[in-house]
Amino acid sequence: MMFKKEVGIYMAHFKLLVIMVVIFIAGSLLAIENEECYECHSDPELTAERNNREVSMFVDNKKIMNSIHKELDCVACHVEADVEELPHEEVLDQVNCGDCHEEAQEKFDSGIHGWALSKKMNYAPTCKECH
Repeated sequence: MMFKKEVGIYMAHFKLLVIMVVIFIAGSLLAIENEECYECHSDPELTAERNNREVSMFVDNKKIMNSIHKELDCVACHVEADVEELPHEEVLDQVNCGDCHEEAQEKFDSGIHGWALSKKMNYAPTCKECH
């Protein structure tokens, strides 16, 4: 009797594991690949207007491949760019580094730089400016 119960529990866990793997694989198949991002963002002439000024939307793949984030998909940070059909919306939310770097974000927020940024002070740095 005990054996059947244990087998049942293991089978339930196995089924749950299989479902999770299928969901993970399906999710990663739907995600936009970096190559699709580079179709536009590898163009050094690609620009957009932000706050009444022209800014580059160029992404230097060499820099990315030499960074700690080289294994990540672009849409891991730029979640709103993970759309079914390109192009994505022109204006995306600012990347929130704290989504992955919680401890660093807490230290930043509690320091002078985070305070200055929260007050929207001129020249208050973001993560990107130093990293």
